[in-house]
Amino acid sequence: MPVSRKEKEKLTVMIIPHTGREPGSVKIPVSTPRFIAAALVVFAFFLAVFIYSYAYLASQMDELAHLQEVTEAQKAKISLLSDQTLQLRVQVEEVEELSRQIKEILGLVEQAEAGTVEAEGAMEAMEAMEAMGSGAGGRDLLADRSGFRTTLSTMELESLQASLAAKAKELEDLVEAAEDYQHRMDHTPSIWPTEGRITSPFGYRRSPFTRRIQFHGGIDIASSSGTPILAAANGRVVEASYRSGWGRLIILDHGYDFITYYAHLRGFAVAIGDIVSKGEVIGYMGNSGSSTGTHLHYEVHYRGERMNPRDYMN
Repeated sequence: MPVSRKEKEKLTVMIIPHTGREPGSVKIPVSTPRFIAAALVVFAFFLAVFIYSYAYLASQMDELAHLQEVTEAQKAKISLLSDQTLQLRVQVEEVEELSRQIKEILGLVEQAEAGTVEAEGAMEAMEAMEAMGSGAGGRDLLADRSGFRTTLSTMELESLQASLAAKAKELEDLVEAAEDYQHRMDHTPSIWPTEGRITSPFGYRRSPFTRRIQFHGGIDIASSSGTPILAAANGRVVEASYRSGWGRLIILDHGYDFITYYAHLRGFAVAIGDIVSKGEVIGYMGNSGSSTGTHLHYEVHYRGERMNPRDYMN
């Protein structure tokens, strides 16, 4: 029987079983193997594209993970800078406060202002550091796969912090020294103990009683009876009584080896053991004891020696 054209366009696949059964056959169109081959080519192409895309995406994910690590590190770095900036601001405020205290204690305006020059510079640097954390300064926080690079700005900030800490310590020492100095000045005789005129100076003179030349260990200041007598410095009353020759006498111990005497008083305004301040009224001018008229006999003793009171009267 002649084979038709339609039959010619088919392929016969023989199936021969190993069990002895009758062999069979399957007829498939000629185009089927071509279709399968084309499908395999297309599949291979898409498989290659998929593999390439997967590899590319994997590399991108690795880079993204690295960038995330860098971002987190930068955030931590910026947070650290923020903390350091806050600490720096506190240090600046401490330096300014110490400078203010020095001004109040000693009135050294020029020195105190000089002490704040570095603090003002620190404030400017601090503002620059704050701008670095939020603006273009962020570009200074560079990182690569080999690690992070410390920025110059960070090192400058740390150096400035160390410098400010040292300056603050110097100012603290200066404040302590200034307070000690002020305390000493408050306890050093430095004012007129009363109003009036000096009628007899410190040193050798002719005694109004014996008419002989003898040493006068203080100064006499004359004024009207009842004129207030003032403490020449902060101190403690160690004597407030009547003594022969001295009349009514007040003795103040000021510390720092200073003692002052106030003699010939009419009356007392303090008692033994009282703590007095410079300029406080302690008694009243009179004419008690060995005296030729109403006046105050005033003496300044330093380390047991009588000093010229005029040297301690501003």
